[in-house]
Amino acid sequence: MYYSLLMLFISITASAQDEIRRNFIKIGEDVNWGASIYEGPGVIYERVIGQKNSFNVGVHYIATTKLNDDAIGKDLETKLRGVLLDISYRRYFTQDKPAPNGVFIEPGVAATYMSAKTSYVKYYGPVSSVTYTSNYSTVTPFLNIGYQLLLFEKLVAGFKINMGYMIPVYKNERRPPGTTFELVQSKFLVGFGVAIGFGLY
Repeated sequence: MYYSLLMLFISITASAQDEIRRNFIKIGEDVNWGASIYEGPGVIYERVIGQKNSFNVGVHYIATTKLNDDAIGKDLETKLRGVLLDISYRRYFTQDKPAPNGVFIEPGVAATYMSAKTSYVKYYGPVSSVTYTSNYSTVTPFLNIGYQLLLFEKLVAGFKINMGYMIPVYKNERRPPGTTFELVQSKFLVGFGVAIGFGLY
């Protein structure tokens, strides 16, 4: 009887610890250097698979404002708003620590939908403000390299360096006459990201 109770206790304890380490919700933010697109705050779900792997899904809000005088007129301003969805596989390499703890490599793909409003003050003829609206969709294969720390079997905090290549797949672009810049174009992106979160079960 005592042996059965002991085995039951060990089984429940092991199961609880396993559940704590398998499902995590994180709040994260990424910044891409040299890009006109800023990936803002987002929510990431990480599902641990086995001892060294995890599957990640993230949803981020995109918000940026770009200033440019490359137009017939001045005070050209573009406000970009949208949403980014990314899916990735993460492999942890720290031998003495199970996932989601340690150094990792994370390949994945991100898809975005964005709407841009470009406004400028027209100085030739009657002075007036003109606004153009454009829509874009992109796909970005990426690779992240980083480190995530697991605390008390429940809390996580991580840092990553990200690299990717953004590919526009849809453009409905309207720009002021005389402009030459492209707001969304094929581009290699390098940046960093941070995230903190907690285990659900």
